[in-house]
Amino acid sequence: MLQQCKDHPQASEDYIDKQLARLYLYRACALEGLGHKEEARQAYNKALTTRYIKSNEGKIEATGYLMAAHRWNEAADMFQILQTQAAKYDFVMTQEYIQTYLVLKYFANVKAYRKDSAIAVGKQIYLALDSAI
Repeated sequence: MLQQCKDHPQASEDYIDKQLARLYLYRACALEGLGHKEEARQAYNKALTTRYIKSNEGKIEATGYLMAAHRWNEAADMFQILQTQAAKYDFVMTQEYIQTYLVLKYFANVKAYRKDSAIAVGKQIYLALDSAI
């Protein structure tokens, strides 16, 4: 399907790049889940060659594979831009946002042994839950 999109005369290079990055990220997650760790790593490395993965949105999407692969330090690093993204897109502190992003950010920091960051995110979750509830 991506090849068909590429062949279209009005194809957007950015769109193709984003979808290609996602393809590699989804493949990496699936392979990791199936226990094919080396193939998963290779798929992730292919995602790293795209422009999209260097964007803040791409970094947030990359955390799915990094968490699945237990690459905690890299995931925690990627989550550092979460607040910037939340402000950029004017995210509301809903329970869904807390579960989808903040809890994972907290978990990555705990597993990466980043105590101060984990505590800060934990406080953020507490305050966000108080507001959401």
